Amino acid sequence: MAAAKGSMTEESSALSIREMREADLDALSRLLLIPSISESLRWRPSPEEIMDACARYWRDPDEANYLIERNGDMIGWIKLNGLAGQETLWISMLAIHPEHQGKRVGRTALDWAERFARDNAFRRVGIQTTADNCPAIALYVKAGYRMEPSREDAGRYVFTKDVAGPVGRP
Repeated sequence: MAAAKGSMTEESSALSIREMREADLDALSRLLLIPSISESLRWRPSPEEIMDACARYWRDPDEANYLIERNGDMIGWIKLNGLAGQETLWISMLAIHPEHQGKRVGRTALDWAERFARDNAFRRVGIQTTADNCPAIALYVKAGYRMEPSREDAGRYVFTKDVAGPVGRP
């Protein structure tokens, strides 16, 4: 989504979040093939299935894909969904390389998504996780997200946070 505002660099830790490019698909597929990440996604794809899925993610007009980098190395991915006129911006994917988990990368990505939402006139940010993903649940609660009743699946939790953006969409 080229029109949306959404770049960020945090100089103190050399952490940056930038829009994904087609040339990044291979690096993203390698991240998603890390066993702890594919297991948390409940998905055990082949490398070919990963590349096909990544290409679909990258081309979806209702989504925007961003890479999280530290010192130029890809350490995570955040996929935003609901860009086509909804009041809620959904973080439909947040994956952090295991070596960088517990180092505020996830929290920085949430903060960045909240700024993205405000800058693009969304009223709230939402994210889902599985009921057994205790680190993610703790992160969302600590970041001020509230748990909502899930209508889809008893094994998943939905979290939302109001971001005090302008009412309505442009």
